[in-house]
Amino acid sequence: MQDYNYVYEGDMEITLELSTIKTPQASQLQGFWEDNVNSLVAYLEYVHKGITGVISSASTGAIIADAEITVQGREGFTVYSDAEFGQYFRILLPGTYQVTAAKSGFSSQTKSVTVTGNNVVTLNFAL
Repeated sequence: MQDYNYVYEGDMEITLELSTIKTPQASQLQGFWEDNVNSLVAYLEYVHKGITGVISSASTGAIIADAEITVQGREGFTVYSDAEFGQYFRILLPGTYQVTAAKSGFSSQTKSVTVTGNNVVTLNFAL
């Protein structure tokens, strides 16, 4: 399921197995948490690596929901802007990328962005 969700849905899904016992005793849960909390937080922090931004209308300034954000050379993995804020997130390793935002009824826009280190770069689009 993880491969399917990553490739076709853009989800970063994991199955976390901490023990060979399917249903451990409640008394063991705190120990599992303490043993793994740092790794879990580091995994969650990955959302802050790559690019983020808001997709809006160039003519009205209104947010654009469900705009497609693609990265040249990374085809097959599209993220979309959300309906509430027009915001998107795309995890990327350090490097320089050509990023395109597109939505039916609007002119698409492509921008170059350089991602460095462990930072998130803000890349807004006005279509």
